[in-house]
Amino acid sequence: MNKSLLIDLLNELLPPPAYVEDIIEYCDREQLAETVDSKRPVLDLICRGKGGDTFVVEMQKRYYEDFFQRMVYYGAGVYHNPLQKGEGYFQLKPVYVISILNHTLKHDDEAQWDSDHIISHYEFMETRTKEFVSSTISITFAEMPRFRKKRSECATYRDMLFQVFRDGKQWDSVPEEFSKDK
Repeated sequence: MNKSLLIDLLNELLPPPAYVEDIIEYCDREQLAETVDSKRPVLDLICRGKGGDTFVVEMQKRYYEDFFQRMVYYGAGVYHNPLQKGEGYFQLKPVYVISILNHTLKHDDEAQWDSDHIISHYEFMETRTKEFVSSTISITFAEMPRFRKKRSECATYRDMLFQVFRDGKQWDSVPEEFSKDK
């Protein structure tokens, strides 16, 4: 029902050059367990874009010490699921895990994080040269408690999206300044 808003949200949160042109499929949220004793994750939303990229969207209210590891686990499970016996690894498509958090993460330098810097991206990268390995797993966190702008301070579409996430449940209707374009 809110496909265009979901596409806008993904495009605001994804690291460049990732881009969602269209969502062509909503996937089963329940992931298969590897063995009878394996964890069987149930994700909030999984969808596939026009180019075959997969997007996992998680909304997280509570803080968990091992939340980053959990997102890697989810991404890895979704990444390898489509590959069938006899298929080449080159057929794997990127998986983007996007987590919208109602808590903050611990960062080495907290001074780097404020209302304009609430999004962090984690990807496969060579540590010395910073060479990025595409077509793998990317994890994005949006730490909503770091967003402290007032409605009058929202200058970008991203700011407005974050404002809606933070305060929208308190509104009777969408504020006029937020509904002009989209």
